[in-house]
Amino acid sequence: MYDPFTSQKLDKIFRTDSNGRVKSRESSCLEFKSNFNWKSWDKYGRTLAAFANNRGGYIVFGIEDSPRILKGMSNDNFDKTPPEDLTSNLNSAFVPELRWYREIHEIDGKRFGILYVEECLTKPIIAKKTIGDGKYIREGDIYYRYRAKSQRIRYAELAEIIEIRQKQHLDSLLNLIKN
Repeated sequence: MYDPFTSQKLDKIFRTDSNGRVKSRESSCLEFKSNFNWKSWDKYGRTLAAFANNRGGYIVFGIEDSPRILKGMSNDNFDKTPPEDLTSNLNSAFVPELRWYREIHEIDGKRFGILYVEECLTKPIIAKKTIGDGKYIREGDIYYRYRAKSQRIRYAELAEIIEIRQKQHLDSLLNLIKN
């Protein structure tokens, strides 16, 4: 079974330089947030969907940005939010289902919340309804994680997803014919 929270993976995310700054940068598979706030779930959902349409990725709560400092979460919102609430919101906003995991990591008494989402095997993840004012999630949109940014997918990445999906279907048909 795949474990996204091995000590090697977490050490890579949380390693610091001699000044106490986090060496990792936001990327196509990593996003930092200073705190978890349930009111921002649509931003997190958009990022998780974007990660799933790329290679999967982590949202880490408790790391300040610019400079990246290990502050820890200043509230217990992450702990108090039932996982089933996030699952319900994600399932109501996106298809197919996002496979995600959550973890609390502690360093020197500081607590960090981590959400990890797997790469989707049946891409693309598509928004099936507009959430709120549609600023972050709009019906029909497909989000993709580019270097340190989640946004609507561009043509090249969507064409690649479609091509891979067509190849999977063709391979499946050829195997069926062979059998």
